[in-house]
Amino acid sequence: MAYVPPHRRAKSSSKPETPPHSVNKVYKYPARDDDAARSNVFIWFPVDEHVNPPANVQLDFKPFAGRSFPHLEDKKLYTISVNPNPVDDVENDTRSLMINETHPWRYTCEKIKGALRECFQRLEKYVKGSKPNYAKPTFTARLGQNLFHGGWLSWHEYVSSNTLEKIWNSEISLQNQLRKVFYTHIPEDIFESLKEKTITSLESPILKEKVVYIVEVGDILNPNTVLRITCRKKGIDGKQLELKKIELHPIRAFVADTSCLKKLMDWRLSVTETYLIDLDEEDKESIEGIVNSACIDVSAKGGLQWPNGGFVRKRFVLIKTWTLNVTTIVGKTWDIKFQHADRAKFMDSSGMVSNEIDIKLKSITKYLRDRRQWEEENIMNILEDSLKWVWMKVLNEYNLVHKD
Repeated sequence: MAYVPPHRRAKSSSKPETPPHSVNKVYKYPARDDDAARSNVFIWFPVDEHVNPPANVQLDFKPFAGRSFPHLEDKKLYTISVNPNPVDDVENDTRSLMINETHPWRYTCEKIKGALRECFQRLEKYVKGSKPNYAKPTFTARLGQNLFHGGWLSWHEYVSSNTLEKIWNSEISLQNQLRKVFYTHIPEDIFESLKEKTITSLESPILKEKVVYIVEVGDILNPNTVLRITCRKKGIDGKQLELKKIELHPIRAFVADTSCLKKLMDWRLSVTETYLIDLDEEDKESIEGIVNSACIDVSAKGGLQWPNGGFVRKRFVLIKTWTLNVTTIVGKTWDIKFQHADRAKFMDSSGMVSNEIDIKLKSITKYLRDRRQWEEENIMNILEDSLKWVWMKVLNEYNLVHKD
């Protein structure tokens, strides 16, 4: 077979074109090693259906059997399991359960109240001080699994030192003890079952379906600035993108990860803040150039391709692409988004495809956007009602429980 020089070889469409070495040398994506580093306020705690805090239960780690994140392939990942301790006196054990019983949604509200207050007050202070022309906080509950890193400390040391129980009782901080990620992929059977049951549970369901393309670009002159560009397809049969809006990468102002013991799914409660950014005409043209040079390609990671070096325009460089096929079920106080996400990190050609379920809690989101002040009793009542609905209607009625 005749030799074909590298510059004449056909490029595979299965992954995006790798940026030249010069781009990777001058731009490095902001390091975000874990959930705590990516959030202004971050807390984690487990919650049980009947007993909070634990009584006659022992928390333990077990290996995670699912697929791993590309950047964590060399690490062991673990989930939390609950093991009942032997009880000699059944009558006393039953009495203990009755005394300590509390609803998980109420317990969750009590655990996050202080951190949520801190988040709200910081947001209020920022808005009053800088008066941004656009600040959009959103409160979301996301289903997934809390996964903990292994390898740097023996898990037997964790269990023997009761680290999990101490964290549960707020005796020590999570950030200094455990490294974790929140795994958002929902298995296909659970994903489709939840969607079907949610639709059939409503008398006249309102459905909205759309395909969203998201392009993230970095600023070479300011590596800590990441811009998120939301796009849509040009025309019905078009293969090009049309720019819809440009925002700063959303800030996770508050994250509370809850391990729901005896459930198949955990939940993440988060407040994200989105801000517009002022760009001059030259910068806008550079970003539009990156968007306009993209080609929609379902076989490529992230669903998009950038031929002929179109991923760089002056000071801006493409770093991530997303294609989201979203079905939104609209309710009075919530919107549930069932989305199939195809994400790619352009800088190293890595990617992941996942099924995700996000629940936008509209009642508390509206309160956040309208009030701009902390009224604890009202906010906690609204949040408790919202979380009760998620627990009772999603985690319970749809049988998202472990089978013994």
